Amino acid sequence: MKISKQRVKEIIREENDKFQKAHSEINRTKGKLESISQIASQINKVLEDQEIYDPDIEEWVQEDIAVISAMMNAILQYEKFEKVRS
Repeated sequence: MKISKQRVKEIIREENDKFQKAHSEINRTKGKLESISQIASQINKVLEDQEIYDPDIEEWVQEDIAVISAMMNAILQYEKFEKVRS
């Protein structure tokens, strides 16, 4: 089967577009993770400072941190182990 030059160019353009989109999605995700990391550091600092005056942390804060931790761990497990198997 013969493929025309035009079709080859279209295929290359399509593949390049897919690559650019994937690369863009990865960069956005990495940016969001960096933001999460910075926010977590700020929360940690606030809690360290607060510990001196008031060691109690509201229950909803503890619960939300536990949920976020579980979600982040699930993502890590998927990316490290499950995604590799598929």
